[in-house]
Amino acid sequence: MTHSKLTNQIRLSGQSSARGGQKVDRFIVHHAASTSLSGVVDMMVRATREVSANYVVGDRIVCVVDEDRRAWTSASSYWDGRAITVETINNSANGWTVSERTFDNLAKLIADVATRYRFPIDDTHIITHQELYTRYGASYPTACPGDLQRRKSELIARARKYAGANAATKAPTSKTPSQPRSWQADAFGIGATASRDQWRVIQSWLRKLGRYHGPVDGIPGQQTWRGIQITVRDRDSYTGPIDGIPGRNTARAMQRYARAGGYRGPIDGVLGHQSWAGFVRRLSS
Repeated sequence: MTHSKLTNQIRLSGQSSARGGQKVDRFIVHHAASTSLSGVVDMMVRATREVSANYVVGDRIVCVVDEDRRAWTSASSYWDGRAITVETINNSANGWTVSERTFDNLAKLIADVATRYRFPIDDTHIITHQELYTRYGASYPTACPGDLQRRKSELIARARKYAGANAATKAPTSKTPSQPRSWQADAFGIGATASRDQWRVIQSWLRKLGRYHGPVDGIPGQQTWRGIQITVRDRDSYTGPIDGIPGRNTARAMQRYARAGGYRGPIDGVLGHQSWAGFVRRLSS
C-alpha cells in the first residue's frame, strides 16, 4: 500500500478504480463543504454516496483510497486517474473556509506528494476542482474549493517552503531532440499550415482556455503546439506526449477534433486547409 508518511489514519473505501497505467503528475484540491472530518470519511467508506478521495484533510490527514488507486473525486476518470485527490474540511458552517491547521496540513501533503512523484509545485500541477472546468473543460462548473481558490498562490508558496530545496519541486529536465527552425505544420511532414490569421485565432482561444500563455502573434511555436495537444487530449482522447512537437498522432487527433467544426475529410494525419478550417471553427465555437 502506498500512502504519505504524513498520514495519521487509514480507513480505506472500496470506492476506487485502477489508474489504468496513468502516471500521477497532478494534485487536485477539493472542499468537502462539511465541518466533520469523520463524517466525510464515513460517507466515503460506507458508500452512502458514490464519491471518494485519496485523502481527507482537516486537523489530521486520513488516507481513504490508496495512492496506487484512482479515487472517485472529480467526475473525471482521466483527471482522477493522473492525480492525488484531496477533500478538505470546512472551518465553519458559514462559507467554504478552512482552519489554519487544515491549510498547513494540506500544504505539507502537497509538498510530500510532489516530491515523491517528482512533479513541480506550481499553478499547472496543483489544480483546484473548479479549474478542471474553467481551464480544461472537464468535470462540471463549481465553486469548490471555495476560499482555497483565492488562497491558491499562498498554498503553493507554503508547499514549496515545506518541500525546501528538493530538486523535485522543479520541472524535471531531460535532453530534448533538436528542433526545426520552423514550427509550421509542413515542417513536420504532416501537411499544410494554417494561415497567420488562423494561428492568431488559435492562440487567442488557447489563451482563453488556459492552455497557452504566449503572445497572440500568429507565429506558432512549441507552446502553441503544446496547447493544441492539451486540447485534443482533453476532448478527443489524444494519448501522445504533450511536448509541443507535432507528429502524425497529433494531426490525426486534430482531424478528429475538427469533425465537429465541419471537417469531412480522412483521418490520415495529413493536415490540409479543410482540416485547419474545421479545427479553428470548433476551437472558437
